[in-house]
Amino acid sequence: MKKWMVGALGALTMLMLLPVTSQAATVKYLKVSVIKAQLWPVTQNKSGKTVYWDNLVGMGVGTFAVKDFPSFDPKKPYADYAKNAAFAKICDGKNKRSPDAFVVLKLGSKTFTTDKFNNQCAPEFKKGGSYISFTTQLMNDGKMPFSVEVRDNDGAAGIRLASQLMASYQAGAIPAALLAGKELTLNFGAGTGVVSLVLKGEVITKTVSDGCDGTYKVTVKSFDVKQTKSNGKTWDNKWLTGGGGRPDVSVNFSTGGTTIQTKAYKNTFAASYSKDHNNSSSAVVVKKDSIVKLTVYDDELRSKETIGETAIGDACKIFKGASGTYTFSNFGRVNNVVITFVKKN
Repeated sequence: MKKWMVGALGALTMLMLLPVTSQAATVKYLKVSVIKAQLWPVTQNKSGKTVYWDNLVGMGVGTFAVKDFPSFDPKKPYADYAKNAAFAKICDGKNKRSPDAFVVLKLGSKTFTTDKFNNQCAPEFKKGGSYISFTTQLMNDGKMPFSVEVRDNDGAAGIRLASQLMASYQAGAIPAALLAGKELTLNFGAGTGVVSLVLKGEVITKTVSDGCDGTYKVTVKSFDVKQTKSNGKTWDNKWLTGGGGRPDVSVNFSTGGTTIQTKAYKNTFAASYSKDHNNSSSAVVVKKDSIVKLTVYDDELRSKETIGETAIGDACKIFKGASGTYTFSNFGRVNNVVITFVKKN
């Protein structure tokens, strides 16, 4: 569209209002499949005796001493243990003293749990003919907490009453093999209830539409305001409030009919929101061209004094991609307010 206007020097100037184009964002997800495990069906009880993981009734670490059971040798193939009569008997798939294993997998902040597989020493974690798998959004190029536990279920008739930890592994980042789409074999060995556990990773890339329409979880993360009002006075009366004149700051974020109103942080110029201020998050419906408003207040005893307020005419300027951080800067007497967002659908 063309628009003609007279410039400040009287010259006729043509402004070209070009359509705004946006690029589709891509989002990566990590799919982890639990493939199989090799379990060691006996353990040590508190008195040091070698016992079965389960009693006949399946209630906790066994109390029946195990006789003639082979010692674990990390150099020995797992299949060779089947030649031992005691091992073969407990691992025949019918013996109720063998473990009822399930896997607990933590990817970032998400926790996933498989079905349990009863009375098996070498379970394949299949359901409906397919390996049990879990998918979560891949954050920070895989630099997110990772942990896995293999547990023995204590219960009967499908009831999970409690569980015993057989082996565990944890790391500060997703293992490279999973990010490369390969199998990861975790070898636990002697002293645990698990010889090995095999997982497989797959990175899935999805394209997010150009628009920003959707439901997001929005979190007000932090604020920083100037130490005085525009007239140089303190925000609060030093003597009446006892806070040295510092403000009681709250933040109001609103768009699409949803408002996030944080609790007031008492007597401070800058802070990051914590669990004590857990009302700083909410699900927000976002649409293109919807207005985003942000107001920062000093909460008084009976009213609120505005420290600064701002607005953005198109929410898509903030909500770009499936997740991110946005900083509102330098408005009123506010240095900045930081929010984060994660797209839910």
